[in-house]
Amino acid sequence: MEEIRYNRHNHTHYSDGRLSPADVVRANKQKGYNCIALTDHFSVDGIDEAIEEGTKLGVTVFPGIELETKKVELLGLFIDHKNPQLRAFLQQLRQYHDAVLRETIEHLNKNGIRVSVEEIRRFAGCRAIFNENIIDFLVQKRFAANKRRAKKMLVAVPLNRIKKFSQKRFIRQQLKQRQK
Repeated sequence: MEEIRYNRHNHTHYSDGRLSPADVVRANKQKGYNCIALTDHFSVDGIDEAIEEGTKLGVTVFPGIELETKKVELLGLFIDHKNPQLRAFLQQLRQYHDAVLRETIEHLNKNGIRVSVEEIRRFAGCRAIFNENIIDFLVQKRFAANKRRAKKMLVAVPLNRIKKFSQKRFIRQQLKQRQK
């Protein structure tokens, strides 16, 4: 019986990683993993590509997702990544996240730091931009002397509260449907 070597937490460029889903599978194969979960933030868009590459390379790929709450990050494993309600929910989360990102960028622009969402995305090399990406950008482009000062430049927006509310509402909807 073959030994199972697994990596249950992987991100692609659909989230805050830099690699394509196929490249994530290849990188894990090179490290000796034969079983992985793809767990992007807010996205299941890369799962089919990862499964296809995994099939070619003999790597089992489990569909997953990473969701954030105010206190913890949750990994959902073995999810139904084709579920239309899940996809609609994730689209809603991305819209909230993008609205907060635009507000943060507007705040920076109003305070003399000329930057765009596209510029931050190019810098980060991924689709989902988080405060940490913006902080790294501000430090590397010398808008801030260090990460502590860069954090102070960002507007405090209760994104986690928005996501937590949305996740609770989605879970309630799923439970109600199962009871029918």
